[in-house]
Amino acid sequence: MLLYFMEFIDRNGTDTRRFKDFRQLGIDGFEILGHYRYLKSESALRSEKFENLFEMIFVIKGLHNYEVEGEIYTLHGSEGLIIRPGEVHSTNNAPQQKGEIFWLIFSAECEVLARGLGISQEEASQIVSILSAGNLRTFRLNNEIADLLSKIFACDDDRSLLNRLYYKNSLTRLILAILDSSQWQVVPQMKSSPVFRAVKFIRENIFEKITISELAAACGISESYFKRLFTYEMGASPLDYVNRLKVEEAKLFLSEKKSVTTVAFDLGFSTSQYFATVFKKYTGLTPKEWQRGEN
Repeated sequence: MLLYFMEFIDRNGTDTRRFKDFRQLGIDGFEILGHYRYLKSESALRSEKFENLFEMIFVIKGLHNYEVEGEIYTLHGSEGLIIRPGEVHSTNNAPQQKGEIFWLIFSAECEVLARGLGISQEEASQIVSILSAGNLRTFRLNNEIADLLSKIFACDDDRSLLNRLYYKNSLTRLILAILDSSQWQVVPQMKSSPVFRAVKFIRENIFEKITISELAAACGISESYFKRLFTYEMGASPLDYVNRLKVEEAKLFLSEKKSVTTVAFDLGFSTSQYFATVFKKYTGLTPKEWQRGEN
């Protein structure tokens, strides 16, 4: 299967997914500060790759899974993730989960970053070197970081001198808070937790029919407890999560012009009619309508 990824920054906002566009504000070195607060699972994040740009993800609430260069990272509230220039990243076809996150995209070019923060190129070079270190990937947030993110996002969008000085000062404080040595603690991944095992089982068996009893058995807990635990941590029921993941996978197959019936059976649906019902529930379109729109 071909790998598709976006090399441009998505700046399209919605009611629950909004952006602070620093280019429009005249702030050098910084692209966007994004924010979403989802009350339910949403479509998967497509594969992205940005050259000469860092991206930092700050999880405020919820549990979120990301794939970076083939590695899966599971983050809880008050945890963050750094993505370095040129690294392919996504949610691995998994839905974006209920919760709240910020994400910041900024330049990895020392001269540009120095202008944006109002510091010397040597100081900018040190920042880039630290962020580029191979051992830095996940980190913990403190109250200062969360507070700065909220205040920067809430600031007025005018290009006045005072406003631009406020943005530069706040962004400098934010970067320094992140770079503080006490923040760079590796976040332990949940490789032994029931929910992690369930998500792993789902991803490895996405082309099969997956039942609650199978998932609970894979986790070694009762079905009732498994359903409560999974829904609490993932913001979606097991069935909802499985179906959303199957729909995201189905989009890839449909874009390759495979028939609806073939896609339905390849993904473990009992009938093509049931597959079409599930697909429309999550996309608002039938598989054929979606396929026509892609082509």
